[in-house]
Amino acid sequence: MIFAELDWTSIALRVFVYIATIAVAGGVFIRATPGMREMSGIISAQIAAGIALLFISEPLRYLAFQLSIAQGDWSMAFDPAMRWMGLETPLGQASAARLVGAAFVLVGFLWRPLSIAGALIVIGSYLLEGHTVSSDTRIGLASLLFLHLLIVHWWMGALVPLRTALQGENNKTVASTVEQFGRLAVAAVAVLVVAGALTLLILTNWKLDLNQAYQQGFALKLLAFAAILLIAAVNKLCWTPLLETEPERGKRGLRAWLIIEMMVAGCILIATATALSFPPAEH
Repeated sequence: MIFAELDWTSIALRVFVYIATIAVAGGVFIRATPGMREMSGIISAQIAAGIALLFISEPLRYLAFQLSIAQGDWSMAFDPAMRWMGLETPLGQASAARLVGAAFVLVGFLWRPLSIAGALIVIGSYLLEGHTVSSDTRIGLASLLFLHLLIVHWWMGALVPLRTALQGENNKTVASTVEQFGRLAVAAVAVLVVAGALTLLILTNWKLDLNQAYQQGFALKLLAFAAILLIAAVNKLCWTPLLETEPERGKRGLRAWLIIEMMVAGCILIATATALSFPPAEH
């Protein structure tokens, strides 16, 4: 399969779903992280926006899937039997699980414990579709993938709130929040890279072949995460200390590097959505 033959509408919708679940589940986990309380208002707004995006993009993605099955026949795609058949597929079940999880998070604005449960459902929904479903080592692979997704959502879900917090006037609070996140992020992203590498090796039966499109995409994604790890280290060692001595300079530097992190994160999401269009290993 060449890139011109890919279903770019499906890939774009998949990316929007990724962004939505990161905003929702990532926001919930960041809000629950010690030391992040000062960003609670920003995070709540992000979660609400993510829920809205998910309730728009997920049905559109499901509709595109039905149209694909019906070969573009709208009357067939909207047939009740077709809708129920779609819900029996991995994509349909994953979509339904994500919407249920998002609903839990929405109710969680009134009762917080439901938010955590909803966020876990949202992340777990990815285990219902994709290459893990057909893997011979599904349990081990699913565990690694869940850990990988949990860290990805936590880390990416913090980027927008952190950048917004850096525009605040309370330099002491900002410094404390950034320091706490940086300390956790360096370790978390390192674990993420290891878990991702193991996931790739298991998916390919420990036979890495970078001539294959899926493996190229996954390897590039891991390199991007390694770059993020380097950026996190630079932020922690160079810019975060300046928040105490030269607050304005430190905040400007961190805001600039966070934009770079967001751009790399966007590339990771696009690479992931595109790679899933290819098999992990071709025989």
